[in-house]
Amino acid sequence: MSFAAPDVVRMFTAGERYVFPSGQTGTVGVSPPAGLNLPSGRIVACDPFTGLGPYGGDPFTVAVPPGRYPVTLSVVDIAEPDGAGDDDHEDGPARPHQRVAAARLLVRDEPVVVWEQAVVPEQELALPG
Repeated sequence: MSFAAPDVVRMFTAGERYVFPSGQTGTVGVSPPAGLNLPSGRIVACDPFTGLGPYGGDPFTVAVPPGRYPVTLSVVDIAEPDGAGDDDHEDGPARPHQRVAAARLLVRDEPVVVWEQAVVPEQELALPG
């Protein structure tokens, strides 16, 4: 199943800004590329907290040729809306923070023609409609 491509250019453009429904703003920063060694070509992507236990770690069904690939991170600085008080949040005061919003693994330096959802074995995609 193919789907509309995400706006990867925007997600990986340093200084790009997002405004969230909560009023928070996010400003994109991009990490320098780091090499990821994939000796088997199999890729696993997960939240590191949930992926460390029995609920993660299955590789995607499609592999890449074994090798070393550059990975960059889109790191977003989240800021609270102007005038947000410290008592607006149940878990404690509102504070600026960073989040990794996306990771990009560059397999080929060519324009993308078709996007396909990455799945793990036995995962079923919901059909639109």
